[in-house]
Amino acid sequence: MAFSNGGRVAFDFVSAYSAMVNSLILVSPGIRGYKAGPQEEKEWEEEDKMLSRSQELAISENRIDGCCKDGS
Repeated sequence: MAFSNGGRVAFDFVSAYSAMVNSLILVSPGIRGYKAGPQEEKEWEEEDKMLSRSQELAISENRIDGCCKDGS
């Protein structure tokens, strides 16, 4: 079983060495070469905005620590 970037690595491995693998389960794999279209990019931007607002609310209500909000 492989997730995210591990899914990409596993997929690349299976592509090169398929005889060594009996089965593979990919969960939200990052696939090399995938390009999102304009609509998908817009949807991701909206989701990022919603997550940011949720994080800001949680910090303002002292539900999470805002010490690392700037990435430090």
